Amino acid sequence: MKAKLAVIGVGIFALVAATAGQSPSSNDPLLSEVRALRAELNLAAGTSIRTQLLVARLQLQEQRITVIAKQLADVQMMRTSNDAGVSQMSARLKQLDEASRNPSTPADARQQTERELEAMKGPAAMMRQRSAELSAQESQLTGQLASEQSRWTDFNSRLDDIEREIREKR
Repeated sequence: MKAKLAVIGVGIFALVAATAGQSPSSNDPLLSEVRALRAELNLAAGTSIRTQLLVARLQLQEQRITVIAKQLADVQMMRTSNDAGVSQMSARLKQLDEASRNPSTPADARQQTERELEAMKGPAAMMRQRSAELSAQESQLTGQLASEQSRWTDFNSRLDDIEREIREKR
């Protein structure tokens, strides 16, 4: 009986030892799979966050582009209007100058023409100055718009890269 107990004890000991030896090896593939899934989930979460941030930036960039494009359109409209006024005023100044130099113009009409000519020179100079300022502002806004559009293109390109990464992983 002691021999039977000894054999049973040795058998149990061998079984426990065998099970203990198998347990880590049978858990290794499962543990590896869980770790791989965890890494994939972390990667997917990171990609999702990057995508959301880029989409938000892209939307802000679109808003900036819209605002700058509106400002540019407004400045162009003001410059066009101001330039038309400068052209009309220049034409009138030329008429007055010619009338004041014409020897056949009566003296009192010439004096009236010269007064009108002098009175118009100041506003004409101001309108030319305003045109120059509007042209400079238009140039600045055009540069800003190009820069903002370039940034939009960059953000959009990054989103395309993320989309390619996602497709490649499928």
